[in-house]
Amino acid sequence: MNEPRPHCRVGIRDRRPDLYSDGGARRCLVATMRSLMTGTGKALVDIETSRQWLLAQPETTEAVGIIGFCMGGGFALLTCDRDRYAVASVNYGTVPEDVGHACPAVGSYGARDLQNRGAAQKLEAKLDAASVGYDIQEYPSAGHAFLNDSMPGPAALASLWHVAGFGGTREDREHAWRRIEDYFAAHLGASA
Repeated sequence: MNEPRPHCRVGIRDRRPDLYSDGGARRCLVATMRSLMTGTGKALVDIETSRQWLLAQPETTEAVGIIGFCMGGGFALLTCDRDRYAVASVNYGTVPEDVGHACPAVGSYGARDLQNRGAAQKLEAKLDAASVGYDIQEYPSAGHAFLNDSMPGPAALASLWHVAGFGGTREDREHAWRRIEDYFAAHLGASA
């Protein structure tokens, strides 16, 4: 994952749990996907442990946010209970059935994302129904993983990623990061 990390620029400390390496690639990925589908398991324990670690740091206020990309975006939505988090950033994550517990959320989706067609509108409708504040945007020229600076693998695969609905423009990426920074700054009290 090569998403840029703007958090230092806005005075926010972060902790990134590694949800994808425990027990080997195949076993780990299956267990992590199962955690996302069932709402239980080690991945959720790791996310909560990271939240607790942040709260224990002397420079951390009581306001903690969560940010996720792809499967991590789904985890951010699954765990962003307003009693535990002040803000969430959901980026091309699947939308769970129940978001009534959610804290305010900023989300970015790509209209060319074949994995999440209609997810931005679905999330907006669910957050509206739950009276949760949000800033959700779908970028018309963006696909899945458009917040990445580049796609993984050799340059020869770039065309394949594009055809598969991945990537986006630098302008969309920068605009989405600015929205995330501003939303986190507003909800966490940091300076953007």
